[in-house]
Amino acid sequence: MTVKVLISVPKDQLRHLDRLAKASGKSRSKFLIDSALAGGIPQPPARPIDDPRVRRAYEFIVKTRHTWKPGLPTTAMIRQMREHRY
Repeated sequence: MTVKVLISVPKDQLRHLDRLAKASGKSRSKFLIDSALAGGIPQPPARPIDDPRVRRAYEFIVKTRHTWKPGLPTTAMIRQMREHRY
């Protein structure tokens, strides 16, 4: 038998939970139950630069900025980053 439970969660933390649940292929409820039973929910990095994906993107920008032409559209930069999987 399942029972509904109402909890209050700050919006930013709910978005984080939803991203983690989606990435794991589970519903929000299943993800919360599994995480609670496993000992907790992984926390997001405290600062954006601490996120490994953000760090790789930043390093790519620093490494390749000298090759960009003045006026290069942002979409072209993003395309280059996607091609390099950043």
